[in-house]
Amino acid sequence: MFFSVDIPTPANTPKAYPVNTKLRVGPGTTGQVWVGFPPGPKGLVHLQVWHWGSLLWPCHTPVISLLMNVPGAVGIPTAQLIAEADFHWDDQVFTFEDPYELTAEPYDLIIRTWNEDDFYLHTLYFAIVIEPAKPVLSEAQIRQVYEDLGVPYGGGV
Repeated sequence: MFFSVDIPTPANTPKAYPVNTKLRVGPGTTGQVWVGFPPGPKGLVHLQVWHWGSLLWPCHTPVISLLMNVPGAVGIPTAQLIAEADFHWDDQVFTFEDPYELTAEPYDLIIRTWNEDDFYLHTLYFAIVIEPAKPVLSEAQIRQVYEDLGVPYGGGV
């Protein structure tokens, strides 16, 4: 399933008091992710994706490997670099795939944005594909399938 949201972020929105936008998704595995920055913010608008109170992107694999090559990141402890990581660009759509399992409620992703621009509101775009979780059959259901097929059931599947 495809989920997307436009996130208007007012001028002078500090990191300490970001805009938190809830994106309701369902159980499954994350697929393609898009983070879009329109022309204009010049890197002054920032975005992070959180799940269950933990920073998911950009610090989750494989995105952090891209950040390790950021100029000025040399000598910064990895834990600090991860904690400070965010997406911030101008006129760019960043895409990646990162299979992350969403297995328990709430499945909501929190898109956290802030804007260091003194004057302009900027609207960011976030989209994601969630491959639905495959149903799991209970032992009773498996037994019923075997019985319907007329095959002896050995149990413990």
